Amino acid sequence: MTKRESNLDLMRLICMGMVVTLHYFGESGILSAKNLTSLNMLFAGVMVVVCRCAVNCFYMNSGYFFHVEEEKISIKKSLKSTIALYRQIWFYSVFIFVFTMMCRIDTFSVGKLIRAVFPVLGNQYWFATVFLLISLLRPFLNKMTCRLSNYEFGIFLATLLFFDCVQAVFGVDVFNEFGNGFLHAITMIMLGAAIRRYDKKLPKVKAGLIYVGACLILLLSRVLLRLLPGCPIDYWSDLMIYNSPLLVAMAYGMFKFFKCLKVQSNFLSRISGSIFAVYLIQDHSCMRGNLWEKIFRNSQFFVSNFMVLHWLLSVILIIVVCITVDMLLKKAGAYLTRAIRVHK
Repeated sequence: MTKRESNLDLMRLICMGMVVTLHYFGESGILSAKNLTSLNMLFAGVMVVVCRCAVNCFYMNSGYFFHVEEEKISIKKSLKSTIALYRQIWFYSVFIFVFTMMCRIDTFSVGKLIRAVFPVLGNQYWFATVFLLISLLRPFLNKMTCRLSNYEFGIFLATLLFFDCVQAVFGVDVFNEFGNGFLHAITMIMLGAAIRRYDKKLPKVKAGLIYVGACLILLLSRVLLRLLPGCPIDYWSDLMIYNSPLLVAMAYGMFKFFKCLKVQSNFLSRISGSIFAVYLIQDHSCMRGNLWEKIFRNSQFFVSNFMVLHWLLSVILIIVVCITVDMLLKKAGAYLTRAIRVHK
């Protein structure tokens, strides 16, 4: 069994806060609002850049825990973990649908019902769908990487990085994934596996500088593209997709920074299994827009001096509530399972 690393659990928790932050600014229309104050617009723009690499960090974390030594492929073991993941996705897809309908947070439709019952076929969560495929392929990918020499693995990774990050961004994206699909997921997972495989020591100061430097380049490019006459804003969008070389560099710097931290926490180990539930709860299609419009009422803070405080408290509250709900549901499920076994 792989030993938990609290420093990476801390990174996952912070990355989930970054994902919620992206939804806070993206789903509520703040970034396109015309009545946003200059200070709030600046803060929102900076936070969107700073938090954009979170998804890449999750992929890299998964790849980092690939086995170093080759293991025999167990279809039963692979299916067991994949089914457990799908069961969690399905449960929250249906649970949040029922919850939002009962609380009248969202309106009912047959399409929403079908999407809730079939979350993968209906692409309820794009990230979870990709991750489910990765879970199925994980033992095969792991066996392949173990059989490759360091040189062969380096060529394999370089090829992935070129077609995912260079050709797709600076050339014509023939894959049409924009960093949301399988190719980019595999690339970042292999990059995470490479960090463990080569184990190159990088001081946390240098790792932090890589992250900060990539952030600054993105922010400065935004300013320059606005100043250049006739320059289409699409150039900025290309730099902000998940497979942008700058976002990959940000994720690499952030991952290596947390890898260097010395953290040991039983609390982080206990809640780590519930971090994924934060995503499943707040990014549900029936919850996503309504959460920010009807519950947190983000639009009321577009011109407020308290928008930053509202953002911070909203993100913390969502993470705390979602993790608490997931842990309580798991305890209730375990209790019911034991009760059923006793009465059999």
